Amino acid sequence: MKNQIVTFLFLAIISIGCNSKGDIDPIPILELDLLDSIVIQNESGLLTKPHFVEIIQDSILVCASFMSGGIWIYNVKTGKELGVILSGNEMGQKFFPSSISIKKFPVIEILDGLKGSILKAELQLGDNNRYRVLWNGFVQLEIPEGYSSYPVKSFIGNLENNYLVSIGKTTISQTNPNYFKESTYQFGVFDSLGRFSKFLVKYPDVLNNLSAPILPYEHFKSFNGKDYLYVAFPSSRILEIYTMNQEIVDQIEVPESRFTNFKPIYLDRELNNMDNPSERMQSAYFSHLVESEGKTYFQATIRDNTKLDNWLVYSSILIFDGDTNTWSETGSLFENWKLGRLAGVVRDTLYFVEASMNHSDEKYIRRAILRPAED
Repeated sequence: MKNQIVTFLFLAIISIGCNSKGDIDPIPILELDLLDSIVIQNESGLLTKPHFVEIIQDSILVCASFMSGGIWIYNVKTGKELGVILSGNEMGQKFFPSSISIKKFPVIEILDGLKGSILKAELQLGDNNRYRVLWNGFVQLEIPEGYSSYPVKSFIGNLENNYLVSIGKTTISQTNPNYFKESTYQFGVFDSLGRFSKFLVKYPDVLNNLSAPILPYEHFKSFNGKDYLYVAFPSSRILEIYTMNQEIVDQIEVPESRFTNFKPIYLDRELNNMDNPSERMQSAYFSHLVESEGKTYFQATIRDNTKLDNWLVYSSILIFDGDTNTWSETGSLFENWKLGRLAGVVRDTLYFVEASMNHSDEKYIRRAILRPAED
């Protein structure tokens, strides 16, 4: 039986810059209906809190977790584990999976942001219908002096024969208000041998002109599609689209969500190594970005900043239809721990992964559909 995901509307007024109905032009509302939940059958290692979830070839789910130190591959229809790449397990190869690219699957390219390097793992399907791993490449990035790759909240993209990697200034604290202005760009472009060629994607003005510190996490979200690279900045509500030749072809304004305005939330001071970022107020962000069949899906996520001793986050889904140039949004918030992170869209079905293990020892693939809201 289809169960409509219901969340009380009072969740929309948690203190992170929510909007009243008079503040925004309403866009069409869609209802998000849960179809079913599939238990993930974790046979190797312990997948928890994945930072990367994505569907490939309509039937394979790839998850990566730097907290668990590995990468897992599942059958999206059954939840069965098809393979795993664990740091230190495969021929002793150790890595920190800051981010991964599955653009060339069955080759998975692993960005180790601590070492500034990329590992290439080729998956080969064996007789038991499980993937085994062959290491077939290592690239040391020649990152410009004064910059480094990010250990967490990072990104690696594959643009033809070039890598796109998140890098930032090392000469200034990430919570300094001038950090984005001095870093200027979000990415560095590297060739297949790791040689730096140029910077790409400038930070928006709103980040370049901060009047106080903000948490330097989740300030962008990217998706490496088949033909285009999608980069979204929630603070400026801009989606930029680039070709595989690194040329920008479009800039699209993201409308205000019914639930938050995405304006940066300032901290009272810069943070130091003794501070716990989870105990600070978090600006609204895009926790995931997916493109499928001409539509772009944003998981717009907000934290309940009134309860900093407990990590409570809620999401809506914003949808941009590139064919009709129109927007829509789910009409209510859902709790992330109940539904999870958007991993992909196959035809009209949305796939989410819930593996936080905050409220259950089980991990799930959840399927849902969108339908017009009833009057």
